[in-house]
Amino acid sequence: MKKLTKKEGGVSEVIGSILILMITVVLFSTVFYYVASMPTPKPQVFTQFEAQMELVNVSGNMYANITVKNIGGESLDDWRTMFIIVVDFTAKQHMLSEGNFSTQPFDKDGRFSQGESFYYNTSWDNLTVNPYSDISITLYDKSTGQIIWSSHLQGHGNLPPTLISLTSSPAPIRLGQDATLKAVVFNPNGNNNVSGYTVALDFSVSDLRNSVNVSHPNWVKMSYGGRFFTVTLGFADNKTLKPGVPYKVRVFIDDHEGHNVSYFSYLFVTRGTNINGPDLYIDSSLITLSSLTPQHGSNVVVTVVVQNLGGVGAYFKLRVYDVFKGYPYNPSIGMNATLIQTNLGSSKYLPSSDINKNYSVAAAGQTTISFVWINIGTNESGKVVVNNGHNVSHVAGTHQLYIEVVNITPPEDPHAHYPNHALVKLTVLPRILLVDDDKAPGGSPLDTSKYYKYILNTCGYKYDEINGESGVSSSK
Repeated sequence: MKKLTKKEGGVSEVIGSILILMITVVLFSTVFYYVASMPTPKPQVFTQFEAQMELVNVSGNMYANITVKNIGGESLDDWRTMFIIVVDFTAKQHMLSEGNFSTQPFDKDGRFSQGESFYYNTSWDNLTVNPYSDISITLYDKSTGQIIWSSHLQGHGNLPPTLISLTSSPAPIRLGQDATLKAVVFNPNGNNNVSGYTVALDFSVSDLRNSVNVSHPNWVKMSYGGRFFTVTLGFADNKTLKPGVPYKVRVFIDDHEGHNVSYFSYLFVTRGTNINGPDLYIDSSLITLSSLTPQHGSNVVVTVVVQNLGGVGAYFKLRVYDVFKGYPYNPSIGMNATLIQTNLGSSKYLPSSDINKNYSVAAAGQTTISFVWINIGTNESGKVVVNNGHNVSHVAGTHQLYIEVVNITPPEDPHAHYPNHALVKLTVLPRILLVDDDKAPGGSPLDTSKYYKYILNTCGYKYDEINGESGVSSSK
């Protein structure tokens, strides 16, 4: 007689497999959550540089000629890369998009790439040196607040701290409300550890002292917040303060290692408004050029501040013209003018002709815009301007840069009364032909070309070198 028995081995294997799968999923989820919650590393630029320095005597004053070469790694955008030079107890800062740099060969594409070099001369900042001067240089990413590279070229070190910037949020400061001030401080001695520094603000040097709500406006201590120092203050409405006017603030920095230095910076203010829509405003005092005497064919960095004196934020574009007496008449602005070529394309619509790409400005706020005017003396396509069938090849003389705010969305309030355009004047210099006809071999003491090149390099001028005998040419 058969005896039937019940076996559950198969069921147990299925349940076991399900349990193992559940354990695996739970473990994976736990590990994934742990890894995902870990802070991501800050973006960094990986590059290698080398620097060379030569001390030169010009009319009894000694200056330093410094050349920096990118020998490997990533390219650097000129608009976000700051060059900091510290000579003894004096620091100077320059963006690589500024005129003395943007006219150099490396900046044709707006980037400092592998194999390219740029030069700097301390005479540009009236910094005299001697064989014992402390000289340090740094490349600094202004967007991330990170040091890209630093080199101590001469001296014993221990240089004073440097103020990179002092800004406000909101910008400009809105009178009658609180604002947070942020100071970015830099340590030029090989690392950027500034956590032990003391940073304080002095408002007593301008009319801001009558607005800031503190008992002692000559000493307002800031707090360290990771990469910068901050303080939040109230600013009362004071009738002596005017929008669009820069107000001076002194910034004290003590590194507690023997350096207690101060720098001046500037802040802007604005007021509330009864205008219900946008009211955008631009003025010639709010436009700056990297050079007011550029050479024909060179590049200039243009920076413009657009303010909104209305009660509603807005999107907008810029349109820019080069006004010159030899250009064809432009009926839209009533002057002889041409659109220009920029690093963003045609100046008919900046930042782009794309309707979805615009600048923006908050209610009662302001925004700062920069672009590069490329190949001065040409039209928006980089070609010679044509007037009545004739090429306008001689463009040296007085020009005006006409900048207007267009395509404002939403439309401005009907009661808006501040101007949407402004002009700034500049002088375009001609290109000059220097001829070396001494027939002396290169390197000879009688060869005058080397003296031409030395003076041009020292002054930061762009030039083309053409060898008439061999037909070889180079550009600098």
